[in-house]
Amino acid sequence: MKTAVKLATVGVMVVLTAACCRKAPKEVGDATAALNEAQKTCTPTYAATTFQDAQSMLNKANDLVANKKCRDAKKEALAATEKVKEATTEATAEQARAQKDAEAAIAAAKDAMSGAEQAIGAQNQQASATNQHLQELKTKASQACAQNEVNEITYSVETAQVSPATYDQAKAAFSEAERYMGNPCDYYKARDAAKNAMDLANKAKSEADSETASIKAEDERKTTMVQDLIVKCKPLHYMVQKGDCLWKISAKNDIYANPFLWPLIWDANRDKIKNHPDLIYPKWDLKINREYTDADAKKAEKTARNHHWEPPAPPAPKAPETMKTQPEEAPAPAPAPAPAPAPAPAPETK
Repeated sequence: MKTAVKLATVGVMVVLTAACCRKAPKEVGDATAALNEAQKTCTPTYAATTFQDAQSMLNKANDLVANKKCRDAKKEALAATEKVKEATTEATAEQARAQKDAEAAIAAAKDAMSGAEQAIGAQNQQASATNQHLQELKTKASQACAQNEVNEITYSVETAQVSPATYDQAKAAFSEAERYMGNPCDYYKARDAAKNAMDLANKAKSEADSETASIKAEDERKTTMVQDLIVKCKPLHYMVQKGDCLWKISAKNDIYANPFLWPLIWDANRDKIKNHPDLIYPKWDLKINREYTDADAKKAEKTARNHHWEPPAPPAPKAPETMKTQPEEAPAPAPAPAPAPAPAPAPETK
């Protein structure tokens, strides 16, 4: 009798075990549902390894069900469910960190974009200012030199195409980063795109800064060329002619083209003219200052406008006939006073 009962009990257990594995245990279904819900969130992105572990556990549970090992399948399914929970918690924390990193990267990229914009703006301003300056130099040189000599120098600076090459790429990458920020699951992509935008913007800034420096160097180089050309075209000496005075000499186009700059000639020839700028003699070789600054020119004009003319010095006494020191020509006669711009009176020069 006891033997029969034992056999019956074993038979029930076998039937129950077989019945259990005719369909997956509830725990397997719960694990599957949990995994599917996590799949709809950003968990696969921000907790990829843990989520894959949960997926592997669930696959193993289903394999155990197929092999009619329901007890082991249930155990593996419960472990898979816990792993899904772990992945979800991990993903929540990582998503917050990724969002913070992406926002910081976008802020840094925005600063780099601003710096690039300013550098490109400075480059364009420098190019414009340089071209204007060189055009002024061209006009100044044209007044002193023959046109064919002036045309030997190029007076324009081409602005390098920094924006299409690099800056537009930076703007595109930055727009991509902002677009990725609209999807919470794309914070990694937003961060990477922002870093790319920052690198491109920094490159554009570097290119613009380099081009600005090149334009400045070109301005300086061509300024020196023009100045050298002007010096070459204009005389460094002037031979006094009968009827000349410093006012007239300074007004000549190949000297200063400005009568009020005559003190520059006076200062350069103090050894001859001394304190009588109104008294010069024919055939005197006067040095012409070509290295004066704007400040020197302003000072000369001020001197010219405020100069108090002394009475003409008495003529040099006639040398005895035995001494041949008489100048070849008499001192230049005093010309009529040159008209000066109102309100300053014209200086009385000889």
